[in-house]
Amino acid sequence: MLEHDLTLEELSQRTAIEPRTLRSWVSEGLLAPPLKAGRGARYPAGNVSRALAVRALKDHHGLSLSEIGRRFMMATEEQIRSWAQEAGPSAANRGSARDYLSAIRSQSADGGAGCRASVPQDRKGLSNCPRGKRRPCRNR
Repeated sequence: MLEHDLTLEELSQRTAIEPRTLRSWVSEGLLAPPLKAGRGARYPAGNVSRALAVRALKDHHGLSLSEIGRRFMMATEEQIRSWAQEAGPSAANRGSARDYLSAIRSQSADGGAGCRASVPQDRKGLSNCPRGKRRPCRNR
């Protein structure tokens, strides 16, 4: 096992891309498969730039995964690194949806400092709170 190889979790952290998405891209042939299957699987470090390139080509250029795969077949490693840079430095620092939802849950756990959102109310004056709780609206 080489030190520059990464676990799926490390790859996910470096790219800010969910592990299930990375696995999907491996099965599509966009990323190199793990060097060893199963628990403790290690992925080549080059998958970081490839994953960021996929993200940039999808988000900034609107390409499909099959088109990205065709471009990767003809691309040099330098071109892939160039596409990866288009993802920007914020791509690796951007939190995942899981992080966002955890932050929301922690806010509601601290006493629910309030669903201050403007939410529709039913005839009884109960709000349809985005958190799923039906209670008298605090916005009144």
